[in-house]
Amino acid sequence: MSTRTRMATRQQTSSFFDEDDMTDLQPTFSGPVMKLMVYPPPPAKGGISVTNEDLHCLNDGEFLNDVIIDFYLKYLVLEKLKKEDAQRIHVFSSFFYKRLNQRERRTGPDTTNLPIQKRKHNRVKTWTRHVDLFQKDFIFLPINES
Repeated sequence: MSTRTRMATRQQTSSFFDEDDMTDLQPTFSGPVMKLMVYPPPPAKGGISVTNEDLHCLNDGEFLNDVIIDFYLKYLVLEKLKKEDAQRIHVFSSFFYKRLNQRERRTGPDTTNLPIQKRKHNRVKTWTRHVDLFQKDFIFLPINES
């Protein structure tokens, strides 16, 4: 069955069932979670650990997770771009946007007197401490929300 046929079949199937019925058709991951690899491998910094649970999201009918998205973007930058082009860009982790917009923790320091922009900046200010974003031509901010 071709990819186009599978996609059309899945679209037709979804019109016959409501979302609750569709979850029964899609097996969820079960079993112990095991680390499969780290990319890029040590001694490189910033390696992304990929588990068998992450790999499961590549199955038909599943949604990509943050780890797979970050893995693939890092792979593209490190393996597919020319070095001079890779130096012109910065790709944030898909967790950046989530952290930026995360709700305040009640157990942390009281920052309610700060403006919202300052509170958001405080959550992510260390994410680019080794990168000068103003020297980059392109900045990618992947957003993965359900």
